[in-house]
Amino acid sequence: MKRILDALNDEKIKIIGVYGMGGVGKSTHVRNVNNHLKGALNFSRVIMVAVSKEVDLKRVQNDIAKRLGLDLKDESISHRATQLMKRLMEEEKFLFILDDLWARIELANEGIPSSERHKAFKIIFTSRSEDVCKEMEVEFKIRVELLSKDESWKLFKAKAGEVVDYPTLHTVAEKVVNECRGLPLAIVTAGRALNDEKSFKVWNHALSELKKSAPKNIRGMEQEVYRSLKLSYDYLQTEELKLCFLFCSLFPEDYEIDVDQMIRCWMGEGFLEDVETLEEVLNKGHTLVGKLKAACLLLDCDKEGYVMMHNIVRDVAISIVSNDDSYKFFVKAGLALKEWPKVDRWEEYKRILVMQNEIEMLPERLECPELFVGNRDFYKSKTPHVSRKLGFRPNTVNIDDARK
Repeated sequence: MKRILDALNDEKIKIIGVYGMGGVGKSTHVRNVNNHLKGALNFSRVIMVAVSKEVDLKRVQNDIAKRLGLDLKDESISHRATQLMKRLMEEEKFLFILDDLWARIELANEGIPSSERHKAFKIIFTSRSEDVCKEMEVEFKIRVELLSKDESWKLFKAKAGEVVDYPTLHTVAEKVVNECRGLPLAIVTAGRALNDEKSFKVWNHALSELKKSAPKNIRGMEQEVYRSLKLSYDYLQTEELKLCFLFCSLFPEDYEIDVDQMIRCWMGEGFLEDVETLEEVLNKGHTLVGKLKAACLLLDCDKEGYVMMHNIVRDVAISIVSNDDSYKFFVKAGLALKEWPKVDRWEEYKRILVMQNEIEMLPERLECPELFVGNRDFYKSKTPHVSRKLGFRPNTVNIDDARK
């Protein structure tokens, strides 16, 4: 709030971008700015409108007109924009808050004057993508970060109630908060679902659900949190980028991913197109990683050259790959499993990950006709000895060879 308000008081700054991952609280911040500035003397008018993913120009124009007390006739979008611009030019100083921007918009199409035409106006917008900040040519951008451990606990307690301090519930409540990893939307949703709940079994079940990839039995989690984050995935511009994102879910929770190693995996999987040399592979791979970070779907680590996935973003990715027949990933990594997972139809899965478990006995072989083992055409045409060495055989995986 302070950084936004300071930027508003800087005459050189006209456009402010507020960005961060879905559910981190961007809309809440700008809504608070809107409420804080209501009646403030430094702006003659403060107008906040939601833009959303599918931009409906007429709806946005109607929302602006309503806040101006202007009656727009059902005419062409360009004519309506002219009416709005004429009305806004009469304002001495105004602020526009555009919530949930997914791509660059031409302000003139909305009826918003440019800085060249009106010297005393400012714009704040929110977005999930840092790239949108660049496209909108902002002079100042703010990334909304995840909450700290203490902040997370305070927010959760405010929503779940004093029961979190009961001796029988405090430890499991802390674990529930930890699973939310500082994401306000997840914390609020879980807190509301467990509000004033005194049963240890219910709390323990909620914790178990949160550790799964799709906690459908926690009220609001799928509807509000998962669907919100899945929008970020849906808006990735290419299938190549989507595949690279989903592949990151194969790494265990809280895993620090070596970017160069992951890019080589992408190449082996056949994800990267139009690249021939290793230099081109790495250059393109780092570009894609940059896009995923800009979309707040990957996070930087303390170690240079490493990234990680927020665990709820990872859960959303696993939910996608587990339920979509075109992907069909089986991911049970880092769950301390003692035995090989029992699955009715292994033959359906295309990628299987069970790393970082405690499984001592493996099956003799798996019938997996759909299992993707590297880039098969690459192995067949260029290095058949690699295929033989690793035990890659049509329709089966020999566990002994794979272990070696």
